[in-house]
Amino acid sequence: MIDGMQVKITGTPQKGDILKVSPTELSVTNSGVAITDPNDVAAAVTSAGSYGDNGNALAIVALSQTAQVKLSNATFNTYYSNIVTTQGGLAKASNDNLTFTQNVQQQLQLQRDSYSGVSLDEEAMNLIKYQQAYQAAAKLVNVTNDILSTLLSLVGR
Repeated sequence: MIDGMQVKITGTPQKGDILKVSPTELSVTNSGVAITDPNDVAAAVTSAGSYGDNGNALAIVALSQTAQVKLSNATFNTYYSNIVTTQGGLAKASNDNLTFTQNVQQQLQLQRDSYSGVSLDEEAMNLIKYQQAYQAAAKLVNVTNDILSTLLSLVGR
């Protein structure tokens, strides 16, 4: 059983025959053995009832170790290894690109904030400056008030 499909292999493998299996996630862990009687395993090449020559099993092993034209003259193991290596490289490159993009975004955010953001130090300096200007203006009003009071007291005598 593969992905819910039952596969039955009959006959003798010939050069150029292709056994194509599409693995899916958890296919191995969810699979089971449908054959419970070892005599039902079709490993023999000879006629029914003759067990033990393992001809089909040996032919499958030989097929797995033979370069396949449809796989760019690679064996099944080599082809699978190339797929895994390629996908691993692509996943690593994607993670590296994500990290790079996040770093660029953070850098741009910092640059934008340095131009348009509020600087607490600058705001504190402005607040002190305005407070001193207010105190100076208050002192000017007090001095003016004292001068006017003195003038009025002189005129009134």
